[in-house]
Amino acid sequence: MALENNERILSYTEAVKLLSPREVQIMDYIIEGYTISEIANKLYLSEHTINTHKKNITRKLSIYGPNAIIKWREAVRNNFGQ
Repeated sequence: MALENNERILSYTEAVKLLSPREVQIMDYIIEGYTISEIANKLYLSEHTINTHKKNITRKLSIYGPNAIIKWREAVRNNFGQ
């Protein structure tokens, strides 16, 4: 997981404060292992909309790369026990 400018890892609680309720919902589904397609079907949204939310989540949390949200969640568990 790449952090921008050596920023520290945000806790889940800190992350939730930065994200919209919909972004938190989508982030949680990604963490639970749902695919973009499954999330789109579950929320009655297009895959494009889900991908846009995903991009916004990674930008707001300053995390980048493949599976960035999953890797961030693992880092949070390791560092904060959340």
